[in-house]
Amino acid sequence: MVEKNDRRTPGSKERLAEISHHFLSEPAVVVDTRHRPSFMPVLLDDVADVWAAHCIARALTTRKRPSTVVYVEREMQQAALDTLANIDRRGLVVPLTRRGDWNNHNAAQLRLLKAMGTQNSLHKFCLIPISNLQTPVLDIFDRLLMTVAPGLAALRSAYLRVKRLSSNANPTIGVTVIDCNNQEDARLYFDKLAVAALRFLGQRLIYCGYIPRHFAQGAGVEPAVRIAEGIPSELRDVTDHILTNKLYVSLTTSDSQP
Repeated sequence: MVEKNDRRTPGSKERLAEISHHFLSEPAVVVDTRHRPSFMPVLLDDVADVWAAHCIARALTTRKRPSTVVYVEREMQQAALDTLANIDRRGLVVPLTRRGDWNNHNAAQLRLLKAMGTQNSLHKFCLIPISNLQTPVLDIFDRLLMTVAPGLAALRSAYLRVKRLSSNANPTIGVTVIDCNNQEDARLYFDKLAVAALRFLGQRLIYCGYIPRHFAQGAGVEPAVRIAEGIPSELRDVTDHILTNKLYVSLTTSDSQP
């Protein structure tokens, strides 16, 4: 019974503090996840297109969102070593696992990626370039960025990739056109792919800008004339779309599907 002059009512902070030991087994622990990076798969048609992932990572870093590139395919890392001679390699990361470590269990894949995230706690984003649709880690993400080259053959290949991705789920797919020289051509190729994907697959695609052909050789990655935010307008546009549409996933809260 509480006396009238006792200001410690049953719901007061003082009273709760006194009896908290009855229902708190240990002090509350606050987990700081501010420095855990998010992951973004970058689906490529060819391993040689890995330069695009590095361009995007560098652009995000310049925009004060430190990013790195994580390899889960051995052939992808070798392609990067072979093709990025003129692009800064500071983003290169050793393969995530040894051969045979990947399996078909999503929980195991998530644990490995979370471990990689802990090791790269200074980064905001980890980009994962993937060229093989059978790469198991691809199945744990419900959003990704896909690069598409101009040309009918490339569009057919991109359509088949979208068909494979949408056969078991309805992922959020952003499309960046690479090896293209102007905005008009990039939109033309994207529109052709987007119309076919929506009409025949029921899959909506998101336009995420384009990366000019000369960026593949490293030219223009660090322009002599600095523009807003220190990156070329094309890369600023691509990263704007990525950030606006949230084409990345945090793996800090779940051991199943993100």
